[in-house]
Amino acid sequence: MNEYTPQQLAAMVGLKGSRFITDLCTQGRFPGAYKDNRKQWHIPQDAALAWIAEREAPVDVLPPEGLAVVPRETAKEFVLAIVAEATKKKSEEVVEVKRQLTELREKKAEEVSELQKQVEELGSQLLGVSERLAELEAEKRKPSWWARLWGKG
Repeated sequence: MNEYTPQQLAAMVGLKGSRFITDLCTQGRFPGAYKDNRKQWHIPQDAALAWIAEREAPVDVLPPEGLAVVPRETAKEFVLAIVAEATKKKSEEVVEVKRQLTELREKKAEEVSELQKQVEELGSQLLGVSERLAELEAEKRKPSWWARLWGKG
């Protein structure tokens, strides 16, 4: 079950601060709300959505059939359904973003692996060049055939 902090719930309903929500928690307005060991309130999703629906639900709503006065409870259910649908869409968006992030991580891992292979190849090429350089240095130190012929080497 999802839970909200007072800060998250305040942001959802457009409040600047979370003090009002914290006061509601203290007053017992959210059934099932509790404080953790760090004194942070946690509000169950159902209680938060019910409070939002009650806060946002008008007495008069415009159903598809036309203008009518609808009991507050019906309006509350209507708003709860809308909020639940919006929450579901946000959850789906989060899942999609996580999927994209996983794909990017896999792609980066493949790129890193390819770069590691290239580094290994360059390292072996560099080792070959170093060996050839050492051979050339050794040949340079050997006396030439001319110097050996005249006994200068």
